[in-house]
Amino acid sequence: MARVKIIITVLASVAAVLAFASPASADTVSMQGISQGSYGNSAAAGTVRYQVAVEVAKDPAGAIVNVRGVGTVQKWANAAKVQVDMVRLGTDTTAVLTNSTPVNSGSATFASSRTGWRAVAPRTCVKYHVRANFSVRWMNGSLSRFSILSPLTAVCGPSNPPVYANCDSLNRTFPHGVGRSGAVDQVRGSTQPVTSFYVSSWIYSGNTARDADKDGIACERL
Repeated sequence: MARVKIIITVLASVAAVLAFASPASADTVSMQGISQGSYGNSAAAGTVRYQVAVEVAKDPAGAIVNVRGVGTVQKWANAAKVQVDMVRLGTDTTAVLTNSTPVNSGSATFASSRTGWRAVAPRTCVKYHVRANFSVRWMNGSLSRFSILSPLTAVCGPSNPPVYANCDSLNRTFPHGVGRSGAVDQVRGSTQPVTSFYVSSWIYSGNTARDADKDGIACERL
C-alpha cells in the first residue's frame, strides 16, 4: 500500500495565506479560521497543497455581513489534475451550506470551490468551520482522495451601526449614500433619482438624522 502523508498547518489569522489562493474583492472579502498545508503520495512521488477557510464579506464600513466556506487545492509535484469534490460550511453541530458540484483544475494549476453566502446578523456571533473533500489524479494514473476540516472560528456581526456626523463624512465611505431596503429616492422635475446608494437598513438606522427629505435614504448623491 502506498504511504500517504498529510501535513497540516492551522493559522488563526488571515495574515499568512497561501500564495495560490484565488483573489476575491480585495476591499471587502477576507478569510479566517484557515487550515493549509500539503498532501503527499509517496508511491506517485507527488505532492499537492491545499487551503480550507471561512471567508467573510464586509460592507464598506468594515462590518462583517456575510460568510461562506472555501476550499482550494494546487498542483505541486507530479499531480496531473486536482479537484475540489465538495465544500461545506457548518457550525460545531450543524451543516449550514454545501456545494457538492466538483471543480476540476483541468490544465490549470489549481481548483477552488465556494459555498453560497450566508447572512451574518448584527449583534450575533456564530462559530463556523469548513470541510473540503479533494481528489488528486497523479502523473502515474493513480487517484488519491483526502478531506480537511478547518478550525472553528467566530464570525460576528456589527455591534452598533456606524454613525456619521454629517453627509461629507458618510459620503467618504458611501459615495452615493445609504438607504434602507426598498427605499426610492424622491426627486422633483428632471432631476435623476439616485439608485446606486448602498442598501443597508442597519447602517441607515444609525443615520436617519442625515435623511433630510425622509425618503429612506441618507446623504444620497449621484
